[in-house]
Amino acid sequence: MAPLVAARRRAGRPLPFCTDSPGALFRAGGWRNAVVVQAGQLAANFGRLTRTPEAGDAGQQSNLRTHLVTAAL
Repeated sequence: MAPLVAARRRAGRPLPFCTDSPGALFRAGGWRNAVVVQAGQLAANFGRLTRTPEAGDAGQQSNLRTHLVTAAL
């Protein structure tokens, strides 16, 4: 995420709402048991999306991800 934020700062563009640690963000907001997966991964694949690479093998845009989070208050 840091390269994206730095590039947007250099270009004078507004910063996106983003985090490198979505689970920690939810826990800091009082949510418990935050489970984070990416769209298309096995735990979040409901038959509508093609399977995606695991987090460590995200390819060229490894800093641009969509996360699905389930948690309880």
